[in-house]
Amino acid sequence: METAGAEWLVHCYRWLYGFQIPWVSLQLLAKKEYKNERPTNNDIPAQSIPGNVTVMGIVLVAIAGTFLPVPMAFDVAIAFILMVRGVPLPYVVTLLCTLGAFSIYSVLILGRTMSWRIAASLFGAVMLLGIAAGIGTGFLQHSF
Repeated sequence: METAGAEWLVHCYRWLYGFQIPWVSLQLLAKKEYKNERPTNNDIPAQSIPGNVTVMGIVLVAIAGTFLPVPMAFDVAIAFILMVRGVPLPYVVTLLCTLGAFSIYSVLILGRTMSWRIAASLFGAVMLLGIAAGIGTGFLQHSF
């Protein structure tokens, strides 16, 4: 069942982004860490890492990062692994600003207890923060 869920996640990411997202393989890294095995360089294939930075890519990464429920401090580990593997820094910064800050669970809790308008506003604010951080990093690095 776990493999079917991972395959579905890979399929969704490929459909959204048009290429294989490198952090899909983080599940393999987590399994190796749990078994005390050493990760290899082939766990995240280098050909799946996007080489160029686009504003649309930053927007899609911000939407996905804001939507995904990630445990606290795991966003830092994901960002570090992606940065070491060569993912462009604007994408890494976007994920670092959006992954741990908000998720779909927070939207559901805020929407049910307070207001759906507040939940959507906060989702949009976190997403815009990630987009601004990614685009700012892109301009500072002359990635565009």
